[in-house]
Amino acid sequence: MYHAHVKNFSRRKGESSIAAAAYRAGIDLVDTHSRVVHRYSQRQGVVMHRMLAPQGAPAWCFDPEVFWDMNEAGETRHNARIARELEVSLPHELSADQREKLALDLGQALVDRYHCAVLVAVHLPSRHGDQRNHHTHLLMSARQITPIGLGERAGAELDARSGRGHTELRALRSLVADMVNASLANAKISTRVDHRSLATQAVAAAEAGDIARAWELTRMPSVHRGKIENALMRRRASEDERRAEVSALINQAQAEGRLMETPDRHTLEAARRERNVIAPPAAKLSGPQHLLDQRQFKAWFHWEMSPIAARLDRQFARVRAEGGADEVLRSEAQLINDWLEAQREAASEMLRSVQAASPGGQVNPGFSEAVEAVKIDRSRFHAAAPDFFAKSEWLCRKVVDYARLERDHLVVGQNMEAAWGRLMWAKKEHPHPRASERLNAQRLYNIAREQKSGKPEERRRAAIEDAFNEMQVALKMVETDFPMPRTSLFAPALPEKAGLGPFEEGDGSDQDVKSGSNRRELKPRLPRSGMSGSMGMRH
Repeated sequence: MYHAHVKNFSRRKGESSIAAAAYRAGIDLVDTHSRVVHRYSQRQGVVMHRMLAPQGAPAWCFDPEVFWDMNEAGETRHNARIARELEVSLPHELSADQREKLALDLGQALVDRYHCAVLVAVHLPSRHGDQRNHHTHLLMSARQITPIGLGERAGAELDARSGRGHTELRALRSLVADMVNASLANAKISTRVDHRSLATQAVAAAEAGDIARAWELTRMPSVHRGKIENALMRRRASEDERRAEVSALINQAQAEGRLMETPDRHTLEAARRERNVIAPPAAKLSGPQHLLDQRQFKAWFHWEMSPIAARLDRQFARVRAEGGADEVLRSEAQLINDWLEAQREAASEMLRSVQAASPGGQVNPGFSEAVEAVKIDRSRFHAAAPDFFAKSEWLCRKVVDYARLERDHLVVGQNMEAAWGRLMWAKKEHPHPRASERLNAQRLYNIAREQKSGKPEERRRAAIEDAFNEMQVALKMVETDFPMPRTSLFAPALPEKAGLGPFEEGDGSDQDVKSGSNRRELKPRLPRSGMSGSMGMRH
C-alpha cells in the first residue's frame, strides 16, 4: 500500500504551523504572538517525534517549542505559507524499529533536498480504522535553515510554474518509493510499492507480457479518506448497528405475538422526573448522575447559575412556608457539601493564579476578602433563606471574573519583560542588525510593548475596575443578606467544667480563669452585710 501526500499550510486559511506541530508530535506548544496554547499532550497514538535540521543549524532548531514559534513569527504576510507536510504510509510488514528508522531516513532526505527543518512524527493506526495504517508526518519549515537562522523560502521547486512543480512532486514520490522498497529489501520482505498510477503500471505490465498482472491493475484506484469522513463513517456504522438491534427486537416480539416492554428510561415516570426538577423532600439524591462535577461546576460560572444551585433554592423555597427545612438540609447534606467544595476550589484556584502572576505574590485586599467570604460555610444558618445558593454562586462568579482579568493584565507585563530579555539576548548573540533572530525578537517586543501601553492598557484597567466593583457589590449583598453569627466566627464554644454550673463560683484558681475565650466565669456577688437596706437586690 503506497501513500505519499503533500499538504501546504497557509495563514490565509487560518492554519497555524505551531498547532500542526503540536498535533503531530502530541505535545503542548505556545504561540507567543497570540498567546494561544495548543494542547495535544494527551493525544494517543504518537510513537515518536524528532526534529531534524541541516548540519550547522542553530541549536534552537532542534527544540520544537522554540523552532515552530520562530517559524510562525518569521512569516509576516497575512496569506503566507507557513509550513509544508509530506505524509507517507509506512509498511505494516516492517517492525516498529524499522518503521521509525524509515521515517527518520525520509525526514533526513527532505532536509538534504530542501535545506529545511523537519519534524518527524510516527503515528499508529486508529483504533477504529485499518490496523495496517502505520504512517509518518514529515512537517517541513516554510524557510531554509542557515547557520544564522531562517533564510530563503524552502521547497520552491514544488511551487514552480509551467509544470515544473508537478515534475518535482513526481520525483519526490519516486524518491519515497525507492526508500520504502530499500527498507523492505533490507528486512528481507518481498513486498514492493510503486508510486506510479495504476494505469501506468498496467501498461508497463502488458508491455512486459504479464497479462494477469495487467488485468489485476485495471481496478479503480482507492480514494484516501480524511479524518472527518472516517469519523462520519464510524458514526453511521454505529447508528446502523443500533437500528439493527431495535429491528431484531421488534421482529422477535411480533413473532412471539406480544408487545415490547417499554424501557425504563422511556416510561411516564421517567418523563415526569426529567420535567420536574424538584424531588420530594424525603427523597435523597444518590448515584453519580446527581453528584456535582467540580470542573463542570466551574465552567457554569461563566454562563448561568448552575442547575444544582437552582435545584437547592427551589427545594428550600418549597418547604419554607410549610416547614421541614431541617429535613431537606439533612437529606441534601452531601450535595450541599459538594457544591460548597466546588466554590471553594474555584475561588482558591483563582487566588493562586493571581498570586503566581503578581510580583511578590501580592493581591488586592478586597479580592482576598471576597475569596475568604466564598470559603465560609453559610449554609448551616441560611440554607433556607430566599435565593441563598443563587447569591452565593453569584459572588463566586464575580470572584472568578475579576481574577481572570487581573491575571491576564499581569501576564501582559510578564510577556513584555520576557520579550525584553529575549531581545537583549538576540542583540548579544546576533550582533548583525538583519539577523532573523534579532528581527523576530524585536517584533515580539514591539507587540508586547503595544499591549502594555496605550488604549489596550486603558481598556484592561477599566474592565478590571468594573469587575472589582461588581465583586464588592456581590460581597456586600452576601454579607448583608446572610450574616454569620459572631460566635461562629470569633468565639469558640466554651467547654463546660464538671462541678461548676453557669452561676456557681469557683475557687479563684487558674483553672477557673482559663477557658476557650480566656475569660473568667463570674457570678453575681451577694450584698455586703450592713448595707442590705440601700444595696440589696431589687425585686
